[in-house]
Amino acid sequence: MLSLRVTLDKGDRVRAYGVGIEGLRTHHDPASRWYARVDLTEAPEGEGDCGHPLLHRHLGGDPEHSFSPRVPVPWLLPHEALQWLLATVDPALEPW
Repeated sequence: MLSLRVTLDKGDRVRAYGVGIEGLRTHHDPASRWYARVDLTEAPEGEGDCGHPLLHRHLGGDPEHSFSPRVPVPWLLPHEALQWLLATVDPALEPW
């Protein structure tokens, strides 16, 4: 499953976005879910060690039942985040 959410300001500039991809590992027994997501939030969330940068990514197992650390990423526009996520699924999509 692929998801995309973009919030623009009045000047049509990106204020926030979320790009995510979810799948199923069928080569495992039993099959297991996985996900990867890149989020740009409008304001910092959390505090101290629980806080995270505005632009960050999540990777993990079941997105509804597992903890995923928030890790900062280099600046990515929404289409670049989508390209990165797709390359995590299919190495043939890795940019040259």
